[in-house]
Amino acid sequence: MMHLSFTSCYHLFWTTKEYGIRGFPTIKVFSPGKPPVDYQGARDVKPIAEYALKQVKALVKDRLNGKASGGSSNEKKEETKASVELNSGNFDELVLKSKELWTVEFFAPWCGHCKKLAPEWKKAANNLKGKVKLGHVDCDAEKSLMSRFSVQGFPTILMFSADKDTPIPYEGARTASAIESFALEQLETNVAPPEVSELYGPDVMEEKYGSSAICFVAFLPDILDSKAAGRNIYLQQLLSVA
Repeated sequence: MMHLSFTSCYHLFWTTKEYGIRGFPTIKVFSPGKPPVDYQGARDVKPIAEYALKQVKALVKDRLNGKASGGSSNEKKEETKASVELNSGNFDELVLKSKELWTVEFFAPWCGHCKKLAPEWKKAANNLKGKVKLGHVDCDAEKSLMSRFSVQGFPTILMFSADKDTPIPYEGARTASAIESFALEQLETNVAPPEVSELYGPDVMEEKYGSSAICFVAFLPDILDSKAAGRNIYLQQLLSVA
């Protein structure tokens, strides 16, 4: 998911030194496995939003084409776990009580169609990481969940969006690109705009946005320099973009 945030650089010397901040406001785009990129366009809502969408589309295109986004070996190992194993013990807590969107596959280990779907599901889970949650339920082991959601064939894919009590059945092609398109369409219509948060240090950025697909950070003047009115103008622009 794309995030927008800001940081006041008067107190955060780590930001100005590490990222070479020389003027305010400075806007940088942070994508996984890549160095931050400076935004050089106009400081208005429309061009910032258009630039943000352009960066997201480029990221998704690279992932759909199988291009790596960098990262450590540990991160690459985590990619294989992008789809969460769900069971009767964690389903309610992770899926139904969550504000995030979940796309869940109900499968059977012996099912030929499920085996064929497996690599596509894994690819979709990796590409959607940070945007839409993907999970899987082994119906041989979880008969209660299978019955609860009226699963009658395998694989069955359900989208748990804003109305968690009424999951949306996925009836499209069993390919990663089709599953991703469906998930992103649901994301666009069901999820509120991303929050705009203030970053106080690198630990806060890692905690809030470490797993995000892309993050825009605006480096703002200290409020003592811009005054409350100036700070509110900056924040209103970020909220409008979000």
